[in-house]
Amino acid sequence: MKITSLILLIPFLSIYVNTAFSQTLDVNMLEIYPFEVSEVTPNVHVGALEVHPFVNIKQTYDTNIYLEPEGRENDDYITDVAAGIEIEMPLVPERDKDFLVKAAYKADMLIYYDQTRLNRVDHDMYGLVNFNFANGIGFYAKEQFILTQDPPNNERTSLDKRFRNIIDTSLSFMRENLKFQGGYSMIRDGYDDVTNLNKFDNRLTGLCFYQLFPKVSILGEYNLGLITYDSSTTNSDSTYNQARAGITGAILPKVTGTLKGGYRNVSYEQGEKDDYSGFTAFANVKYDVTERTVLNLYGERTTDESSYSDNSYYEINQCGLELQHQLLEHLWITGEEFLSYNRYPHETTDSGIVEKRRDTIWGSKLELKYQLTEWLYVFSGYEFKRRNSQFDRFDYDDHRVSIWISTRF
Repeated sequence: MKITSLILLIPFLSIYVNTAFSQTLDVNMLEIYPFEVSEVTPNVHVGALEVHPFVNIKQTYDTNIYLEPEGRENDDYITDVAAGIEIEMPLVPERDKDFLVKAAYKADMLIYYDQTRLNRVDHDMYGLVNFNFANGIGFYAKEQFILTQDPPNNERTSLDKRFRNIIDTSLSFMRENLKFQGGYSMIRDGYDDVTNLNKFDNRLTGLCFYQLFPKVSILGEYNLGLITYDSSTTNSDSTYNQARAGITGAILPKVTGTLKGGYRNVSYEQGEKDDYSGFTAFANVKYDVTERTVLNLYGERTTDESSYSDNSYYEINQCGLELQHQLLEHLWITGEEFLSYNRYPHETTDSGIVEKRRDTIWGSKLELKYQLTEWLYVFSGYEFKRRNSQFDRFDYDDHRVSIWISTRF
């Protein structure tokens, strides 16, 4: 029955670009935004307050919901009903985008056909203020709270109940060709059961931009971070320093983006944990091929905290290419290919093999989007993801087929 239903869905397939399914780039916290919803003219006003209610209903067939090795897969149908509201209000009507307050809440109900014990309701809420003063001073502050069971990264695949609380602030100052920006961010991760992963990640960021040309700037960036665990029996507190330089803006005709690279150092308090020192880089470049076609190339080299054996971190090298093309007036296609190579510093014994763990993760995505009205969209999507590891128990293939509708007023 499930295979038959999958075949019937194939004519409607496309790649769905889903950050929960792919590796999330470790970008500067100043660049992180909450769940995205399409911009539409608001139909609900309360004075200057704009109100945007939204509802998404999605049906997915997943061939490997636990991301298990070959022969141990569990497939299932998943119904995902998400509903929420976003509000936005300018504090100064004459300068609506310069003094802005926004808030949103989304409840996401996931219902599994067979694995009913996985049924849950996720919650995502945020609030932010964004002020841009006439004298070149800007202030931004956001707090976001997420309650979910989705894996936090490509290392972990288990569906552990957890929350994440993000606080992100920045203060900027601009004069002629110079812009200075300082920021503080905090990420709090808390797990119901895997309590050894509960931690705080505090970061201070300093940025300086110098405008070389009207649309091109060079930049310098420094990050100082401190990661502290509630319990240090399995993981070690650490301090990280990162310095990068690069270029941002309209790099070439029809090409915009940011390229930056530099040095990253992570020092762990526990003496037996391996420190990290090495090159770090980030790239996100958009090429407007035509008015209807956009290519986006991204990549990053960095590290992330590890919970595997006695490794303190794993090194991430990843890249990807996205294509967005407008086929017709109300029809779009989006595709993506991505590849990630993760390296662990410490030899471990796993399944009788003594090796340094190496994981290669790659995937493809395709999505079709059709706009029925200004506020109603219909989607179909296909996603494929594979992990190949030195240790067979970490290998998996996963296919997802989805159709869904999305409304926002």
